Amino acid sequence: MRWIAPILWIGLALVAGCGGETETPEARIRAVIDRMAVAVEAKDVSDVKDHVADDFEDAHGRDRRELGQLLTFHTMRNQSVHVMTRVHDITIRDDGRASVELVAATAGRAIPESLPVAGLRADVYRIDAEFEERSGEWQLTWAQWTRATPAELF
Repeated sequence: MRWIAPILWIGLALVAGCGGETETPEARIRAVIDRMAVAVEAKDVSDVKDHVADDFEDAHGRDRRELGQLLTFHTMRNQSVHVMTRVHDITIRDDGRASVELVAATAGRAIPESLPVAGLRADVYRIDAEFEERSGEWQLTWAQWTRATPAELF
């Protein structure tokens, strides 16, 4: 399962505008992060890719198409996927771009909110991502991830 969090949040991890002209850009990005987690749990790769810019590239040089292939491969390999995310920071810049720092965990079973850190059995990653608002929607343009400790999730 260690592959799903980075793939999830690179593709998923985070994008697109979601309704409501009165919502702040930060609120729209947070709502998308939640929707992306649901899409990964449902193994809906097309929903993930809808929020990834055509010119996306991750820190390893993967493009949007390769991201979709990786996500498809890994979601099909597992009977179930459960996701938990914690956004640590969203910085909205004047140029229509945003930097997002979050921690994501994936597991084969649901991750209870009240679970003690010592009891967490999941792959946990710190994810740094860049988004750009294009045609009124936030799209993921770049991402990188590193292993994180379960304590960073809570």
